[in-house]
Amino acid sequence: MKMFQLFVIFLNFVNVNSLINNIFFSKYCPKSTPSRLTNKVNRDKLLILKETNQIENNQIENNQIENSEYLLNVGTALDVLHRELPLIFVLENINFNIFSQQINVINRKKMISMSKPMYISSIKSIQTISSLSPTRSEINVRKIEYIEDVRTIQCLVEIITPRLTPSLANENKWEGMFYFGINEKGLIESHMFDRKISNLDNNKITYVNKIPWLNVRCKNIYSKCNSFFKIIRAQSILPTFLLCFSGGWMINPSINLLYSKSFIVSTINTILIMSSSMVLNDIYDLEIDKLNSPNRPLVNGEIKISEAILIAVLLLGSVEYLTLKYLSDTSQLIIQLIIIKINLYTPIIKRIVVVKNISCASLVAFSLFFAGLSITNTIMISNKNFNLLLIAMSIVFFGSWSNEIILDMRDIIGDKKNNITTIPTIFGNKFSWIFTNIVLYYGIISNTLSLSYLYNNPKLASIVAIILSPLLVNLYKIKKENYSNQSIVNYMKYSNIPLISLLFYLCF
Repeated sequence: MKMFQLFVIFLNFVNVNSLINNIFFSKYCPKSTPSRLTNKVNRDKLLILKETNQIENNQIENNQIENSEYLLNVGTALDVLHRELPLIFVLENINFNIFSQQINVINRKKMISMSKPMYISSIKSIQTISSLSPTRSEINVRKIEYIEDVRTIQCLVEIITPRLTPSLANENKWEGMFYFGINEKGLIESHMFDRKISNLDNNKITYVNKIPWLNVRCKNIYSKCNSFFKIIRAQSILPTFLLCFSGGWMINPSINLLYSKSFIVSTINTILIMSSSMVLNDIYDLEIDKLNSPNRPLVNGEIKISEAILIAVLLLGSVEYLTLKYLSDTSQLIIQLIIIKINLYTPIIKRIVVVKNISCASLVAFSLFFAGLSITNTIMISNKNFNLLLIAMSIVFFGSWSNEIILDMRDIIGDKKNNITTIPTIFGNKFSWIFTNIVLYYGIISNTLSLSYLYNNPKLASIVAIILSPLLVNLYKIKKENYSNQSIVNYMKYSNIPLISLLFYLCF
């Protein structure tokens, strides 16, 4: 047993070491120059558009083509701004392909509409003036993100203009926002700089604190904490806890559940493993997320890759410590196997069609079983509620499996570009939607019949179908809206509510 645990720790070390090597190689040994990268993006865009033409019928094909071009252009714009915006005063070969043919430059309440050549000339003039100045202005880019609702890329920047008068402060600093408005093709069509930081949602202005260094430090701490919660998917912590609580309650329906050391540690470990798997997935999928999820913390620069690796190591290290100190040998073995699985998921399992979906769904459903195992000192199969626990696991499995397919439909563009085989990339969104319906209907019908047989009460079991019916309604809306990203986001936003409600129904 101890040898097996050492092997798991060694596997984690090798995994982290390979990630560090990849970072070093990509940083110091770039494969291509920016110009080649632009050509590659254009070629990939043509390939994706060609493949997308073969997915659906003519109406859906046109929507998919427009969506593909839009996402590719936005992803390219984010990549260019990350790379070139900090060097805007000194970089000679700036990539202007991300701009539309007409750009609206907004200065406070004034707006000037200019053609792309005139806009380029204006930028070049600013560069020339800067090059002749004995002191150059600088831009520190602190955060770049894409706000999908208003179709705007916002860049939190710090402008530094050195002063020439020695008696004054050495440099003049202020922070503000660059706003780049996106047109229907995903190209930048408007450019605005706001010296005062304003919020796109409510236009509230944040003024500088009387103690500037304290204000900046507090902002940085808040921003870093917010980014940490984003990378571990903090919104999944509560559903994960409710899954564990439901599994423990079904095996031992008593308030003493919350006083069990093994149950508490098992629940904490489940949450930590879930969080670490999200971090590892973001590290491996950095290039894919530039298209699929441009607002992820690693993509927009909120968190560095080295910081993400450190977060994953600390989370898994905490799991190992708690497991070895508080859990039984059986639970320790299960934890080590799960850690191996999450380490192998993104680089290996995720590349295998269907298996990746089943793997994720089974891991989510297994959290119920693991929580129940931690609360009992006897063989679980002898527990009177064991069959009920199996039904609950089955419901969660089919619900999670359908969610995984829906997420693959959302990520079809980035997955195709990176040669990741999923059901949508092979068969298209229409087939994937039909397959998701089959999975959901089978899960609802089979578990309703199982519950009816278990308690010999069809009326009691029919409530399962009633509680899960919103999933079917929201799934229909995805097809009605031609499988748009927004319809998928809305489905995922509310998909956990019926599943959690059904678990509480089964508990009480």
